[in-house]
Amino acid sequence: MASMHIKLRLLFPICFVLTIVWFYYAVSFPNQKNNGHTTYNNDLMTTRSTQESPEEDNKDNRPTSEIKQVSPGAVILLTHTRSGSSFVGEIFNQKRGVAYFYEPLFPFGTCPRTSSNLAEEYFPNALRLNFSSAWDSYIKGNKLSRRNEQEASCVNRGVCFASCTKCSLFLSRDSNICRNPKNGGHACPGKLNMIKLSEHVAKVDLMAFKVVYMCDISWIQPLLNDPTVNLKIIHLVRDPRAIINSRIFSTRSKQADQLIEQGCKHMTDLLDYTDRHLIQSKNYMRVRHEDFALKPLEWTEKIYNFVGLQLDENIISWLKSATSQNNSSNLSKTSQFGTKRNSADTVSHWRKELSWENVLLVQKHCTAMNSSGYFEFHDESLLKNMTIPSLDPSMIPLIA
Repeated sequence: MASMHIKLRLLFPICFVLTIVWFYYAVSFPNQKNNGHTTYNNDLMTTRSTQESPEEDNKDNRPTSEIKQVSPGAVILLTHTRSGSSFVGEIFNQKRGVAYFYEPLFPFGTCPRTSSNLAEEYFPNALRLNFSSAWDSYIKGNKLSRRNEQEASCVNRGVCFASCTKCSLFLSRDSNICRNPKNGGHACPGKLNMIKLSEHVAKVDLMAFKVVYMCDISWIQPLLNDPTVNLKIIHLVRDPRAIINSRIFSTRSKQADQLIEQGCKHMTDLLDYTDRHLIQSKNYMRVRHEDFALKPLEWTEKIYNFVGLQLDENIISWLKSATSQNNSSNLSKTSQFGTKRNSADTVSHWRKELSWENVLLVQKHCTAMNSSGYFEFHDESLLKNMTIPSLDPSMIPLIA
């Protein structure tokens, strides 16, 4: 019995010492489980239970395909002036749930741009819904391009052509950024709220931008491979002879040589670049104006499928109305869209107006026109013979 007391007396201090040691290590080097997590004291390493749901995985370690989009999908309608882009752009403008921006590069002038670096800044900001920074670029670009206050609509509003009653309808139709008066159209404040704009666009189905005279498309290519913006490009082309004829008519220019040389250079450069770098991309689609003019419903459906939109009855009804022979709207008149007969006339109308000398000049400078299926004429009598087509109907541009 005495020996047991001695053992207990010796055991007590040993237990006491062990308790102190355990307490010291427990405080200094905690190792505890909490909701399936094992957390170490330096907070730099966290291992998670394999039973956690996938949604709780570390987002920084997710594969690229699982990165959450910071903006809705976006499409750039890339084209030239007098190419029929206003009408094609309307299939986005008329669609509910689409934020359509009309000519967002307007403040930066035409090619060659004096503010090309600012134009390059616009899309990375807009696609990531940083419209305040996009507006800052407008202010700088407007000063460099020397547009007067009347022309500085993008600076005054924050969105180009926001006061245009048929441009960017989403501002009043789908949001409360602008008013929707009873008499139609919309009325926007002098300066749009950029925060409200960003918040609204974050919730739309698609952002769409109609862009003419993008001087250099190479800087937009990296955005096509950026999974956080989900960008696609629709390249709208038109017979350059029809484009030049329309420009001569709209500018009332009698000296067409310089207009043809500069216009053809830009069209050819753009086609050459896209043929070399983008034509095989799943995010690039080329559309001929002539194909769309003859079959607007069919091509609207193709374009919608490409960008992930659904063709609904409202759009079908609008297309039928806009291409009706009896439609007297400004859109129908300015776009020269009518029935199939009138659409066919629109496709070949340039052949009745453009001089033979200018036809030859355009064919000389616009060397890339053949790649889009436009036939050259080397005899004026053949040009005026409307039974002879000016484009190859079987050569529909590639849809990746």
